[in-house]
Amino acid sequence: MRLSRPAALFLFAASVFAASFAFADAAPPDLETYLARSLPDNSEIRQKFFTNLITVPKETALKFDERVQTTKAGVQVLVRSRPRTTDFLIEFINASPDGFQGSRAGSYVIQREPSKGYILQAKVLLQDDPTCYARLYPQAEGTRIDVVMYGAVLKKGLYVSGLIYNNLTRPFKDLVADTKASFNWAGALSLSLGARPSVAAFAVSAKAALGAPAGAAAQAPAPGIAGREARLAAILGRSAGAETFLAEAATAGETAVELSGVFPALGLADDRDPLVVRQPYAEYPRYEPGKGLPANALRSALYFDARAFPDSVYALYGAGIKAFALPLVDEAGRSAVVFLGPEGEIAWETLAGTARDGRIRLVRLGARKD
Repeated sequence: MRLSRPAALFLFAASVFAASFAFADAAPPDLETYLARSLPDNSEIRQKFFTNLITVPKETALKFDERVQTTKAGVQVLVRSRPRTTDFLIEFINASPDGFQGSRAGSYVIQREPSKGYILQAKVLLQDDPTCYARLYPQAEGTRIDVVMYGAVLKKGLYVSGLIYNNLTRPFKDLVADTKASFNWAGALSLSLGARPSVAAFAVSAKAALGAPAGAAAQAPAPGIAGREARLAAILGRSAGAETFLAEAATAGETAVELSGVFPALGLADDRDPLVVRQPYAEYPRYEPGKGLPANALRSALYFDARAFPDSVYALYGAGIKAFALPLVDEAGRSAVVFLGPEGEIAWETLAGTARDGRIRLVRLGARKD
């Protein structure tokens, strides 16, 4: 099963994956370091195309031939316009190791109104994931910013002076500097937590255990597979639902707790369109024990819970779904949630599609007991 693009940055082949997270003593990056290393700045390219793409009439913008530009720092940026039915877009897409496929932090998508060409809003990716972003939008003579992580709205209406046209040509780090007194950007990006080497180690061992022949994980773990991960993989595989998993995990000596209650979100974004932020935001759902929460809130619920319990891993159950969920952060501050089912890796798009009309229950497993 294909690894999803956000998860792919962690290179889930076990040997490479382990090497990627072999930094138990690495200090977490500060905000300035994260913005410089993991949010590549393409402002000089946006400035270059301000008068001949960002602000030109629709007919002129849509005649623009897409091209790749390179910043002085060596960042490759795909510049293009995109016609759509109810709007048109101007995009500045940062290159990833796979070229310009998928999502890349620091990329800008500017939505313009089709008849007059006004700028409606812009989306700035904060991670290599289309559901983690800052939304810029105009308000009178100023610019407002909403901050969204995995679909959860963390902040609404941060104010930056100046028209949105001007702010779209500034480095994003300058907008962060203008607003950091009223918003904890480092906290939102989970930078203070640093990497989670124990979760990464669990991922490697669980992946190996889940890939073992049927029954092998429960009886005789293969060489190199940690006993705890093999045991939990066996419980995941044979448990039909969350209740059975909770009971068996407790019997095995695990601290297993189903999530419950409310999360500190101001709303839930509708990110079915990965390019444009839909309005208005929906109310963020409460987690109901025994019932779970909708699939579109799953990753943000994991994001919130993992901030409070950073060394935890999770088991999830829904109609036709069971998997481990692993929130990971690398040494550069880049984050993703990866999923491992009984048959191996599960792409987020596959999991979300399977659970689209149902609810998912989440069980938190405590840190490894040495």
